[in-house]
Amino acid sequence: MNANDVLTVISPDDGKRFRINIKGDIGRLTIGRLKQCLAAASSYSVPIADQVIKFNGTPLTRDDEVCAAYGIMNGSTLTVEHRANVDPTTDHTASFVSPHRQALEYQTIRRQEEILGDEVLGYDNTLQVKIDQLQDQVEAAEKKKMKIAREKENAERELARLRQQEEVAEKQKRRLTQLREREAQRAARRAADLAARREQLKAEEEATRAVALQKLDNERRRASLEQERAEYEAEKERLAKEREEYEQRAKEREVNIRKKEIEIEQQILAAERDRRELELSRLVSHQNRLLYHERVGRPPPPELTHEGMRRGEWSGNDPFSLPVATPEDKNVAWGKPQEINNNNPPNQQWQLNQKQSYRQSGAPHPSGPIKSEENATANAQFEDSYQNRPRPPRAAENVVKMMLPGRDNFALAHGGNNVYNARENAIDNLVCMGRDLGLENTLEFDNNNTCVISVDGQYNLIVTFDAATERLYIYSTLMTNIPHDPVLRLRVYEFLMEGALLGREMCGGGVGASIKNDFILLSSSIYLPTSLPTTLSTLAPQFLFSLNKWREKLGELLSTVDMQKMTSPSKNGHSTIEDTNELDSRHTPEEKASRRIASSTRSSRTHSTESGAGRPVIGIEATDSVMINGVPSRHNGGVLVVNVGGPAAVAGIKPHDIIKKINYKRVTSLRQFQREVSRLIVGKMVPIVVERSDVLHNIFIRVGSA
Repeated sequence: MNANDVLTVISPDDGKRFRINIKGDIGRLTIGRLKQCLAAASSYSVPIADQVIKFNGTPLTRDDEVCAAYGIMNGSTLTVEHRANVDPTTDHTASFVSPHRQALEYQTIRRQEEILGDEVLGYDNTLQVKIDQLQDQVEAAEKKKMKIAREKENAERELARLRQQEEVAEKQKRRLTQLREREAQRAARRAADLAARREQLKAEEEATRAVALQKLDNERRRASLEQERAEYEAEKERLAKEREEYEQRAKEREVNIRKKEIEIEQQILAAERDRRELELSRLVSHQNRLLYHERVGRPPPPELTHEGMRRGEWSGNDPFSLPVATPEDKNVAWGKPQEINNNNPPNQQWQLNQKQSYRQSGAPHPSGPIKSEENATANAQFEDSYQNRPRPPRAAENVVKMMLPGRDNFALAHGGNNVYNARENAIDNLVCMGRDLGLENTLEFDNNNTCVISVDGQYNLIVTFDAATERLYIYSTLMTNIPHDPVLRLRVYEFLMEGALLGREMCGGGVGASIKNDFILLSSSIYLPTSLPTTLSTLAPQFLFSLNKWREKLGELLSTVDMQKMTSPSKNGHSTIEDTNELDSRHTPEEKASRRIASSTRSSRTHSTESGAGRPVIGIEATDSVMINGVPSRHNGGVLVVNVGGPAAVAGIKPHDIIKKINYKRVTSLRQFQREVSRLIVGKMVPIVVERSDVLHNIFIRVGSA
């Protein structure tokens, strides 16, 4: 704490005492400059030439000498007399014998002791503040050390998990190799059986072609696996690099934030400390002026009285009612009266002031019994006076908070440990969904964060996790073919838009159309941060109910449109069978297919949809398209079995099998499969080659009749 040097000058002639505040070193001040300061005072009218300054009774005659030459320092007391009153023959030390002079000297010495005590107390307060700051820094370093240790443990657990995944992948690779070897052995045995059973060249060529196609398929799958493995390794390296960069950026950001916080706190504390010291110095000066007027016996000036009433709530009648200005009393510096509990010792009052200073700076309370039972009254008085005063440090805290990053600062926003993971919640929803469906295997996301769930062989739900929005999206198709007729298409769009007006009609979601891929989707979503692991299982039945309802409504709409076209009057005023046939013949195959509402696949219902006696039926409902991330794609070489019944169920064909051949004919599409089924002979055993779990099976089915 920098303070001005003080020099006291006494005039024995009129009993006046002058207090001179000097900026800088008092030892460099000359005697002539000191006389000029005295002459500038309005209450001292002795000219410079007639002034005689004495120090310890010795007159200082040379004006160009500095005070350090005579031993004058901070707090020294000088005397000034008129040159005409100075007798050179008299003893200069005799003036100090008078009681008035001794009283003045005693007051000066006591004032010097008070100033020295104030400085010591200020140094003690500053030292205590620095000690508390160092303790806070040590605690922050310990917390940071614990946080780094926790991050290290998390990284080690993540590394162990990745190693386990690598081991699982290696086991899958070995299992896949064994399956390929078994598949090659079965293919060889099957080729031998076919050659022995059919000795014709056609059967041999067919078997050779089958082996060649199987090899090509194996090569394609092997290439696909190699590509996936390469992508996995690249993604693994990229994630490791991103993790290292993120950790480095997080550490640098935390260090910079802490530096800025410390700088701002130091600036705030320094400004607050300077302001309080200035206010305390002004109040002490004002009190001394009032005491001086009281000792002299003169009434204080009106402006001095008004200033005291404004600062300390002083009435102006009793000069002793002014509160004593001490460094321990911070309320005086704020211009407020203080009520002191006589039962509290000075140490407790100092602790109360320490609490107030810490509350103002926003720092934690220092160690010690600040809230003890003995000073409960003082604490209550402090709280009442503290609530009515301004709090600049709180505004500074807001500045610190504005400088801190909001959502980018991961450690500050989430407290360091309790971090929410939306993907884990999504995986838990899939696990609960699979458990409710009674599946043996757990549902999992693929590399595209997508899972396709088949419900009862009629509904295919596509569940996709989006990390950016932290949502779980559910899709399913309403129509696999958009009508090409503009009027009908517009009517379908208007019908769906009217239904999507209220989200509750579509399970809280909506519909969307893909013109390029020629399908319409029904979708809904789950916000994972506010959901439970059972939310997907709860939403799925409602979603399927809404899906089935809108499929039926679309079917009724299209049936109504077809009926209106069929029953519309012809040119002669009535409808005929020829007009109806002509209307059907004008429809394109795409327009006819748009009348059918599928569950997300175009199915072949050969066991129930075809009518007529004697028609071949094998009881297989199949499809040649699948949904990948909400986009329909076709099977390469074969059709997927959706549902089985009749002869197919008896023969052992199961849903999700892939039919590769029927009656020794390779299956390439759904239409070609339907055509081959229609050519079968009722009552004949027909061989069908199916792929199940990457293994080919040869199954014979007896063709039935509808």
